[in-house]
Amino acid sequence: MKLSTRIRDFWNEFKHRKIGMLGLGILVIIVSISVLAPVIAPMDPTRWSDVNYWTNNPKGVPPTWAYYIQGKVPIPQLYLENYKTKLTKISGYPMIQAFLPINYTYTEFPTMVKWRINLTFVGAGAFYEIYLMRPDKKKVTLYTGTATTSNASQGWTIIEIDATRHPDVERRINEWLSSMGLDINRIQPAAPIQIAFADLKLLKKNKLVPLKGEYVFTVRAIAQGKNINVTQFRVILGATAYGLLGTDKSGRDLFKGLVWGTPIALLIGVLTSVLGVAIGLLYGVTSGYIGGWSDEAMMRVVDILMSLPKLPILIVLAIAYRPTIWLIILFLTIFGWMGIARVSRSIALQLKESAFVEAARAIGASRKRIILVHIIPNIVPYTVAALALGIPDAILTEAALSFLGLGDPSLPTWGAILNQAQTGGALGSGMWWWFIPPGLAIAVVSMAFVFIGYAVDEIVNPRLRRR
Repeated sequence: MKLSTRIRDFWNEFKHRKIGMLGLGILVIIVSISVLAPVIAPMDPTRWSDVNYWTNNPKGVPPTWAYYIQGKVPIPQLYLENYKTKLTKISGYPMIQAFLPINYTYTEFPTMVKWRINLTFVGAGAFYEIYLMRPDKKKVTLYTGTATTSNASQGWTIIEIDATRHPDVERRINEWLSSMGLDINRIQPAAPIQIAFADLKLLKKNKLVPLKGEYVFTVRAIAQGKNINVTQFRVILGATAYGLLGTDKSGRDLFKGLVWGTPIALLIGVLTSVLGVAIGLLYGVTSGYIGGWSDEAMMRVVDILMSLPKLPILIVLAIAYRPTIWLIILFLTIFGWMGIARVSRSIALQLKESAFVEAARAIGASRKRIILVHIIPNIVPYTVAALALGIPDAILTEAALSFLGLGDPSLPTWGAILNQAQTGGALGSGMWWWFIPPGLAIAVVSMAFVFIGYAVDEIVNPRLRRR
């Protein structure tokens, strides 16, 4: 029978299996996400573990849609860059002021305050101060510092600070509160910088509520030389919600991690299963066809390998060697071919006594040709189900290793995201968006292949056909 006819007959049988079609539909969606990952979630997946890559994202915030479901309006991620400068002189020294205003109308505090300032000057050094003018005309000094150069030529400095939990910023805010007879320890904000945005009238009643109105972030710098200038002034106010799946405590976009985890999971599952089935099929058929003491010896090797505890050995190997995705695939393949080897051997023992094999042997066909041309093609349909069922097993095993911190640390695998959620205390802090999506993704992908494998097994195995 022609291969095209076999495939057509198989499809006609498969499409009447509802559970198989459901699994195929899920698989089509999964493959589409994998192919379109660079478009859906633009990112270099190797940058996942680079914390500096995500430094400007809000930390540990929920998805935007979850905020709206609760009836709240989230603060968006705000990038303030349209500043104005004013150059004057004080005691004969040049002084520059840069003003960056924002009309704050939100009912919650920003989750992050971060600024970047490029300051250039000519002279021995410069003194600078960063402060916030509030709507109630009160000034909050946030940071002060000096910039120096070893000669009288051009000098420059970059002031890049995450003020959310910066010790110097926190100290100055404490000093500002103390000057008004207030104590930050009685208020317990999420981040000390939020106090700078608080309504002082309510703060005295121990109520932490934002004061609405126009705020002005200001940089004032004085140079001990001829001139000074601010060439960049940017402030980032962190959102209270972010994207489709929120962020983790390092600011990583979990939607991008979930999307890029899909092709990685498929690569691990499919490649491991294909290699395992191919090795097991060839090994089992060769053992069954040769027979005798060679068959016994080869099967004892299978028995020994099957008796070994897979996961503990994989853990030891992952600890002993630096885990990469290719090394993990190799380890999973080594422990993933024995089952199909036993099945293919038992079928080969039956086929080698069949008439078409006897005929091939009679006309002088070599052992290699009989195995590759006559026996294996007749066993392949029985291995399709094993191929489909081997994929979720590989995905789950890799996820288990990554969850234990023994996977490839440079890639956003679903198991690695779960490991980061566990070490980051996501469950205890209620950050459900960190651990539920990757767990569901593992379950859905595994379910798709199990459905397909069950439907295929039902077609090729007469004992499972519905009467």
